[in-house]
Amino acid sequence: MTIEIDPEKAREAEKNFHHAGLNHIVDSRINDAFEELSKLQDDYDFIFIDGMKKDHTKFFHFLKYRLKRGGMIMQKKW
Repeated sequence: MTIEIDPEKAREAEKNFHHAGLNHIVDSRINDAFEELSKLQDDYDFIFIDGMKKDHTKFFHFLKYRLKRGGMIMQKKW
């Protein structure tokens, strides 16, 4: 799953997923990340955080409960 608040960036990402043959695998959502993440019920093996640096800690504390045992969270370093 990918969440992007900017519709133009989301459309560009969706084009890239399509060209890579991944559009049937990637769930692309256009929304505020925290609003969308509050709806999650699944657990994940891998989570990559590429949000604003000021929000990284908030993302981490929010998402650590959605991580499967043995899973990994990575954050983009700005």
